[in-house]
Amino acid sequence: MKSLRFILGIISSFSLMFIALVTSIEIAAYSDFSFYEKEYKKYAVTAFVGISMPDLMDVTVDMMHYLNGTKDTLTDVKATIKDVPDTPFFNEREVKHMKDVRNLFVSASRIRSILIAVIILCIISEKLLKGKISSFISNVFVYGTLLSLAVAGVLISVSYTHLRAHETDSY
Repeated sequence: MKSLRFILGIISSFSLMFIALVTSIEIAAYSDFSFYEKEYKKYAVTAFVGISMPDLMDVTVDMMHYLNGTKDTLTDVKATIKDVPDTPFFNEREVKHMKDVRNLFVSASRIRSILIAVIILCIISEKLLKGKISSFISNVFVYGTLLSLAVAGVLISVSYTHLRAHETDSY
């Protein structure tokens, strides 16, 4: 029983990490459009592209709606660019790329929904196994944090080793 409860905890920990990651990315991408406007100003995007800031922000909103799955296509996104009205903003290559990006965003969102259900099932299973829910949830956070730190440590170590190997190869 104890090993099954431990496995439920590990599953819940990984699920919780993925849910937190996807949710934080969505919040960062979709919640503060003033961030995009500041970055556009910082890098003089309007002058480079030849578009007004209001038009560029409209394009940004359309693009975000496309990425989160509430808009079906980007081929109809048009703006006045270099004084030419109704100019398609995205070329064919960009539309294909954004389709791939959209698939990633929408798939991650779907997986998050599934993992929320998985966590609920793990909690119900814990209760059916006569475990204490509060103890189970606190263990999920503790073991999840330790597991996250261990995975991060391994990734950092591998990346550092890989980087050092390439540095010595270049000399």
